[in-house]
Amino acid sequence: MAGAAKMRTWVLVVLACFAWPASARAVDDAAAELASILGRRSTEPLDARFRQTKRIALLRDPLISTGRVRFEPPDGMRWEVVSPEPVVVDTRDGVVRSGPPGAMEEVPEGMIGAFGALPGGFSGVFGATAADIAVAFDVTRAAGREPGAFRLTPKDPTMARLLERIDLELEPETGVPRRVVLYEAGGDTSEIEIFP
Repeated sequence: MAGAAKMRTWVLVVLACFAWPASARAVDDAAAELASILGRRSTEPLDARFRQTKRIALLRDPLISTGRVRFEPPDGMRWEVVSPEPVVVDTRDGVVRSGPPGAMEEVPEGMIGAFGALPGGFSGVFGATAADIAVAFDVTRAAGREPGAFRLTPKDPTMARLLERIDLELEPETGVPRRVVLYEAGGDTSEIEIFP
């Protein structure tokens, strides 16, 4: 009986040795695929509509907002919520400003929340490079999703205290984001759907 248990242990150790390189290779392949797709992004400004669904553990119903986004590489973006209440987030000059249209104020760095954990901050949803992402996240393909779908898991324990993971879906041909879901460590989620 002890010999059989030892044999099972050795079989598991050998299988683990072979599985590790395959897992590392899968991460490398996913990161390479992400880099290839992001390399197809245009440097022209992008205008799109969005729908953001925020699920907060303490609330029964999700918070839904809609609006427009304008990404201007490499300068940043303007995120304009139209409904339910007008608000603008603008990062185009390297500083995050937010507030009602015409009355925006600078947002202190610590107040940006999970979006601040993204490479490039809030505008990182649209503008992070593959190199930025590779430094901050382990990249894998999102299981069961179509091409261009990735799961980003924070490498930094400090970031992981805010953000469990990001599911990112890009148009494979253009690199334009279709869907971004931020899973915050406390259980809240923010899903952003982009409609160019």
